[in-house]
Amino acid sequence: MSLEIITLEDQHAETTARVLSGFGMNCYSFEVPTTNGRFDVLWSVDGFCSGSQRASSSGIPLLFPFVGRLQGTQFQHEGQTYAFTEGDGIGNAIHGLVIDRPWKVIQREPQRLVGCIESATNRGKLKDCWPADYRVCAAYELTAMRLSLTITIENVDQRPLPFGFGTHPYFRVPREGDWRVTVPAKGYWPLDAMLPTGNQLHVDSRRDLRCGRPFDEIHLDDVLGDLIFEDEICDTQLTNQENGERIVQSFDEGFRECVVYTPPHREAICIEPYTCVPNAAELARNGVNAGWQVLAPGQRWQSRIEIRYEAAQ
Repeated sequence: MSLEIITLEDQHAETTARVLSGFGMNCYSFEVPTTNGRFDVLWSVDGFCSGSQRASSSGIPLLFPFVGRLQGTQFQHEGQTYAFTEGDGIGNAIHGLVIDRPWKVIQREPQRLVGCIESATNRGKLKDCWPADYRVCAAYELTAMRLSLTITIENVDQRPLPFGFGTHPYFRVPREGDWRVTVPAKGYWPLDAMLPTGNQLHVDSRRDLRCGRPFDEIHLDDVLGDLIFEDEICDTQLTNQENGERIVQSFDEGFRECVVYTPPHREAICIEPYTCVPNAAELARNGVNAGWQVLAPGQRWQSRIEIRYEAAQ
C-alpha cells in the first residue's frame, strides 16, 4: 500500500506534524525541538506510514461511531441489526468504522489540514453500516509547540444518528528521566471480559492518577471517569519530575471518560478521551448513563483536543 504523508510545519518554531489522510486521518508524528535534539511527542510502530500495520497501533487513531469494544460483533438499533468484523481477538468489534478508511482532504495549508469522511460516499462501503449517514471532519492545526484537533460530526441523514467518539493517542515516554502520569479522574468503570459492567466506582490506589504516578508503576487498560475540569478544560499530563519537561493533553467537556492503556512494549502510554464508555449503547438500553449520544437530522457535534509540549525548565 502506498500512502501520501501530509506534513504540517511551523517553520519559526521548527515543529512538524505528519498525517495519513488515507489511513484514518491519523496524525502519527508531532516533532518538536528540545535541548537534546528533536523529539517526537507521538509514538508509532516502524513502518506505520506504509499502511501495513494495525490502524489502532500508533499515532492518533480516530474512533467513530463507537469507541472501544462493542459486546460481540452486532449492534442492534430500532429493530435493525448491523454486523461488524471481530477485531480484538476475544470476539468483539472494536474502535469503530473510520479508523483505517481513506478521508478526503478538503483544506490543506502549511500549518492546517482538514479531512472529512462521509458514510454515503466513502469507497470503503460505509453506507448502510450504521443507522444513519454521517459526515465527520477532522481539522489538525500546528502552532509552535501545540497540535490541535477539532472534530465535527454531522447527521446528514433524515434519521437520528447514535454515536460515540474518541481518540486513541500514543504518547512517547522517553527512557531517560522520572516521568509521571497525571489524569484527573475520580472514578473508574469496572470491566468484565474487557467490557464495562455499568457501575462506576471511586478510583482505587492502582488507578488513581490524580496526583501523578511514576510511569514505571502503571500497568493499565482501564476506563476512567468522573473527570475533573477546570474552566471547562481537563488536562492530562506526562511530566519529567527531574526538569519539568511536560506533554499536556487538554480537552473540553465534550469528552467525559478517559481510557488509560499501557502497551506491552512500554515505549508509550495511551491517554484516550472518549465521549462515552465502551459498549455504551447496550448500557444505555439498560438504563446506565454511559454517555451514548444521538444527533437529530441536521444536527452537529463539535469538540477540540490540544496537545502541547513544554520544554525543560
